[in-house]
Amino acid sequence: AITVINTCASKAARTASRACGEGPFQPVDLAISHFPGASQWSFAGTKAYHTSVVLEGTEYCFRPEGIVGTPVGSSDRFDKPPSHVGKPKTRVFEVGLTRSHSDELVEKLDPFFQPGSYDLVNKNCNAFTDCALAFLLSRRLPRKYSAVERSGQSAPELLLSCASVGRYKVNASAAPFNLEAIILKVDANAWMGTAAVLDHFGDAPTTERCAPDFDDG
Repeated sequence: AITVINTCASKAARTASRACGEGPFQPVDLAISHFPGASQWSFAGTKAYHTSVVLEGTEYCFRPEGIVGTPVGSSDRFDKPPSHVGKPKTRVFEVGLTRSHSDELVEKLDPFFQPGSYDLVNKNCNAFTDCALAFLLSRRLPRKYSAVERSGQSAPELLLSCASVGRYKVNASAAPFNLEAIILKVDANAWMGTAAVLDHFGDAPTTERCAPDFDDG
């Protein structure tokens, strides 16, 4: 199931355009913030991030209650999306154009991101964003934004240390999740480029809010 607050376009109109095999392109925006309490999750100098995607005026992210879609509700396209309010160093920028629509995104990813399956390290907002970008653009989330998770997954002793002081609780429901397997199912072209995932979107257009290689230090 998905929690969607309002809808922003006519599903009938979208269905009609897909029936013709065509439809207008719409931009896909990536939103990035420093994760609250990020200093507690810095393994070997890495930084923790919260990410989401914005499509057709609605922000999509993954939380403990599942996939959540919330209208941005601002006349400024690159304003902070709802899930980033109160988080430091937020950047929002366009990463590509897609003919896919919000309902298609949700339909594709909902089976893999069910309510109650969120895990702060093994199945979090960045895993969802990675899959969403793969589906919408045949691209991957740059490595730098999931560095903490990858560090934790490759060094379980670090996670045990965090768990011992109450900073992390393993969610058994996330144990079967395999990001690369999901990416392969979502878009094989994106998966084939896994070995060369970019550090940042070097070709993303510069906006008033963000250059593509902005400093997140």
